[in-house]
Parts: sequence; structure tokens; C-alpha cells
Amino acid sequence: MKTLFSLIMVVMITLAALPALAGELSTGLALQSWFGSYDQTVADNDLSDTSVMFGPLVTIEYDRYYSSVTYMTTSSDYSFKLDNGEEFVGSKTDLELELGYHLGEMVDLHVGWKHDVLLLEYSGGQEFSGDITTAGPTFGVTGYVPVEESSMTVIGDFTVMYLESEIDLGGQTSEKDNRNGYSMQLGVNFRMSQGLSLNAGYIHKIYVSDDEGDDTVISGAYFSLSYSL
Repeated sequence: MKTLFSLIMVVMITLAALPALAGELSTGLALQSWFGSYDQTVADNDLSDTSVMFGPLVTIEYDRYYSSVTYMTTSSDYSFKLDNGEEFVGSKTDLELELGYHLGEMVDLHVGWKHDVLLLEYSGGQEFSGDITTAGPTFGVTGYVPVEESSMTVIGDFTVMYLESEIDLGGQTSEKDNRNGYSMQLGVNFRMSQGLSLNAGYIHKIYVSDDEGDDTVISGAYFSLSYSL
């Protein structure tokens, strides 16, 4: 009850302050798609496949500060074939929260929270389902390099992730496994008009496991169309 009361107070104070901040706030909405591969080793089995993920990105900026919320989900299931011929199918959802600060026109610093869930289903023999949940804080830096005499900007990002992974298959839950890793992104922003821009690039993420050879690698090309107010 105390936690709920505190949350209500924070929301009320924020709503009361919005009119005063309205002149300084800017918001943005982006629709993202990412054609990526997922590769993870579980119990000496390589879970590997590709799928398209898509979803919205909402941003709010005030002065030099900004925040964003990203939610993405797979458009079609992954298909994971085990060494013994059995097969899993899986769908993935990603949620990322981020708070950042513009050091200048060319560098941002940001912190955040990442929460990924891979839902798995097994239909060979006795059916059961489960999931692999990976979550934790992130810290990163983003750089911007404008291309002279054009509407293009080259964007690079490096983020360190301090994550934990938990596997729940068939009702059996594993102990949490450290999945500290990093994410690298290189892309281009093309400003099409005032407030409207197109983004494209490549992302490579690695979640490093405590067990050698059991890392998770997620990588692929991304595209997004964004509009800011």
C-alpha cells in the first residue's frame, strides 16, 4: 500500500508539473523493424534461427535530458532444432527503458534497464513450454558525426549490459546465470523533412555466460521511421 501511495504521488506531481514544462518538452515516436538472428547454446544444443522484430519507440526530451521506452516482438516464431532431432519453436519480446543526457551535439551518455523474454514451446512427445528471461541494467555512450552538406548523420553506440538470465522449461527453473555483455550499433540517420527521419544500420549484441561456449549472440540489420514534435 505504501508503494502504491508513493507511485500515485509521483504521478500526480508529474501531471501537475507538465503544463509548466510543456514549452520545453519535445516528444517523438518511431516505428522500428529489425531483421536479426538469435543464437544461444543450451545444454550443448545450439538454438539458432532468424526472425523479424518490430515495435514502437517513444521518446521524451527536456533540455539536455531525454528518456525512451522501446518494445519489440517477433513477427514470426523462431524454429530451434536440437541435435536429437527434436524441435522447439519460440517467440521473443524485448523491453528497454533508457534515461540519457546530451553532453553536446555529438555525444550522449545513457543508463537503462533491459528485459528480454524468449518463450519456447516443445511439441515432440509430451508437450511443455517454458521461457528464457534475461534482464538487468545497462550503461552506454552514443556518438553522432554529421555528414557535411547533407541531411545524413552517422550514429554509433556502445552499451555495456549487466544482465542475469533464468531458464524455466517444463516447470523446472534454473539458477540465475550472469549474462553480462555488450551491444554495438552503427547506423545512419537521414532527415527527410522537419521532424521526420529515416534510420538504418546494424546491431550486434553478446550476452556472455559464466559457462564457456554458452554465450548468446543477437545481431542483424535495423530500420526505423521516426517523427518528433
